[in-house]
Amino acid sequence: MNLQLKKSGHGPIGLDLGAHGIRLVQLQRRDAHWQVTASAAGIVPDDTPEDGAARSEALDPVIRELIGSAPFVGRKVVSCLPATLTLYKNLRLPRMPPDELRSAVEWEASDRMDLDAQTYRIQYFDAGEVRQGEEMREEIILVAAAVHEIDEHVELLKRLKLEPQAIDAVPGALARLIERQDGGGDDAPIRVVLDIGYSSSKVMICRGGRVLFFKLIDIGGRKLDETVAGRLSVSAEEASNVRRKSNGDDGGLNQQINEQASAEAYGPLVSELAREVGLCLRYYSVTFRGERPHDLIVVGGESSLPQLQEMLVAGTGTQVSGLKPGFVEGIDGLDGTVGSWAVALGLAMRQPSTRAARKEAA
Repeated sequence: MNLQLKKSGHGPIGLDLGAHGIRLVQLQRRDAHWQVTASAAGIVPDDTPEDGAARSEALDPVIRELIGSAPFVGRKVVSCLPATLTLYKNLRLPRMPPDELRSAVEWEASDRMDLDAQTYRIQYFDAGEVRQGEEMREEIILVAAAVHEIDEHVELLKRLKLEPQAIDAVPGALARLIERQDGGGDDAPIRVVLDIGYSSSKVMICRGGRVLFFKLIDIGGRKLDETVAGRLSVSAEEASNVRRKSNGDDGGLNQQINEQASAEAYGPLVSELAREVGLCLRYYSVTFRGERPHDLIVVGGESSLPQLQEMLVAGTGTQVSGLKPGFVEGIDGLDGTVGSWAVALGLAMRQPSTRAARKEAA
């Protein structure tokens, strides 16, 4: 898949606007290599409304300041709605020509899920053929977002004088990133991606840029903070500060005790998360009988929890890793963990146009 860029070589700004963090990144492609040319990251203020026009108004000055803090080129942007504002549903449809599939998906959304075209935008990922009894069916991952949520998001971007090129879906951005890392093609390994965010976690299975499975799990940084706060009898903000300490760096005895108590408090939640990921892998192995996923790549703003890797290995029986270091030049210099930039990087790698509906929904 070749990226058609202007002579400057700069792609669009990838804007990942999450529940807790904001990340913007721009890349330049030189032959087969990618390079980070600008990036900025910030925190969503605690008093920001959770949704609606008031949220957009509160975020406007925050994002505006981030844009002005780095040497971004141009105003083109690819963004995405938070996964929690998007509906995902697996469908099994009869096999049919590709040009008939969209109409069938839209009919299913309208007739069986009451998602009419006036209030929802419908896209989908074609995960491929699966066997259901004696028949072969098409496994479809339906993606739906309310029109008013999309309109509010686009209006925010326009107020910032940005030029929206696409409103992507989180699994599309993650799959695109993994495809660029692995090189794509039919011989690409099957990857499981666990994106641990603040409001939720996302499990995606993909191969060569094709999304095969996606599920939201209601466990994220917010729930971890609430659990730790209850254990330590502190505020959620204080619990977050304790939880985010890097394995006791420069901490005194009290800090180390609090970090140990923090890990003990969120341990059961992480174990539950690992169990949910294991169930996702079981669904995949039953649905797509064949090669097992190669490994589990952990990304997201909450992906640096102590003991997380060990718990995931124990709960899933799958090797755990992160993104390959250095596959994008300058990636290791980004603010925070590399994994926390996964969605923003995938958005920044989006093509100006796409014909592969099975791979990219927007």
